[in-house]
Amino acid sequence: MATEYESDGEEFDWVYDSSSPQDEGGGEEPTYNGTSTAPTEGTKYILPTNPASLTEDPRTELALVEIPKHYPFAQQMRVSEDPVIHLVVDVEKLNRRHHSDTRVLVITNYCFFLMYPQGGLCRCTEVAQLSSIHTWNNTIGMLIIGEPDIVIRSSHITSILHIFKTIYQFKKQMELSIVNVPSQEQLLRTVNVKKPRGWKVEPKYVHTKRELYKRLQMLNTQDEALEYLAMTEDPTTRLPFVEISADHASAFRGTPLSPFGADKPVLYYFDVVSKISQRGSMETRFCLVTNTTLLITYTNAKLQRTIDITQLKSLASSADKVAFMVEKFDLLIHCPVSNVARLTHTLCVLYHSLTKKLLPVTTNDPASVAYTNLQLRQPRGYRPNPVQIQSKTELINILRSAGVKPKVRRGSLNDNNAPNTKPASTTTTNTNTGSPAGSSEDLYGSDSPNSDSPRQGGDGWALVSPPRPNSP
Repeated sequence: MATEYESDGEEFDWVYDSSSPQDEGGGEEPTYNGTSTAPTEGTKYILPTNPASLTEDPRTELALVEIPKHYPFAQQMRVSEDPVIHLVVDVEKLNRRHHSDTRVLVITNYCFFLMYPQGGLCRCTEVAQLSSIHTWNNTIGMLIIGEPDIVIRSSHITSILHIFKTIYQFKKQMELSIVNVPSQEQLLRTVNVKKPRGWKVEPKYVHTKRELYKRLQMLNTQDEALEYLAMTEDPTTRLPFVEISADHASAFRGTPLSPFGADKPVLYYFDVVSKISQRGSMETRFCLVTNTTLLITYTNAKLQRTIDITQLKSLASSADKVAFMVEKFDLLIHCPVSNVARLTHTLCVLYHSLTKKLLPVTTNDPASVAYTNLQLRQPRGYRPNPVQIQSKTELINILRSAGVKPKVRRGSLNDNNAPNTKPASTTTTNTNTGSPAGSSEDLYGSDSPNSDSPRQGGDGWALVSPPRPNSP
């Protein structure tokens, strides 16, 4: 079910298509047998004749329910098809002053919503973002990675916990930590429900029964598309995908690099660095590498610098610094010692993939990364170029159309069509010896996808197409 919303403070309105059938009343929680186990690998799922007849998600054995019409927000949701929802119950949400407010908890197959009873979205979070849940009687405190925590009180706590544990186990292949505390006071001391200034909720996509039905059919037939969805690295470069760390993820809400969106961005590097100025001063920044661009952002995620990887002239590094020589003006950053080699390797591999050339790199040379020897002053009137961020879905479509298959895992796939190469070594000069430290090898690389020119956003970000849904 696609959702549309408009921002009104922290509330988002949902649009409802009245042509979708909804049953009256109810709101009762489904009955569970206490434990659920997902089918083992290779199990064939028995499916009904049509998606609308699904009564549970057979992967988790969690029942599917409908949103009763007596909830006002049910009439505001656009429901062209039956949504995949496991639970709809009234709860009491405790705010930072420990006062309670009535909310409606809606749990889908991968996230949960807290809705205002009169309509509108209060909170929305993926179940996989839970770090732990602390419980006392009928009160639970949800500790959430990268977001303010949530405390709710309900008579349906047993079912809520059961669903959370089952989804978490299915999504992360590990148990969700449940901690029983001796008092409500201790529970409230454990959580931090205060929202930082400027924080806004980001709605999640709600899957439909048709999408779930299609996924189950793919699992039954072992569709090759599943291998692409499970990729942890780019098969054309062998570079692993990374995500923005949980401590800083909230800063990127609303940008094309948001890790909370329905479709994840293709990202090969993320780190907190110090950008060094022409005078030698250091300022904290985020450094990110996409498939085509090196990005430097402020700590509020607004763009400060974009460098097209193909425009790099050379790199230089010391133990804890990396210098990027570019035509207009250079860039010098200080980063953790353990990440210097990874950053330079990532850029060299991408440069070779995009240009079929080797990027000159100088290592272990303090003079080459001295700020006095570089042109670091930003020209007057400089503005970062718009950035086109590639999504995982777009990358998968490109790989499939090119016939490039994901990397073999556990011998489950004949990988004859995958590139049988290693990442290319760059011509690297070690200043201690003056001799090349590496040699050139072939590397399979794909050209950047052609795309329409992105529009410029108000904070320097390019505006991109609406996010696609997560896989059911």
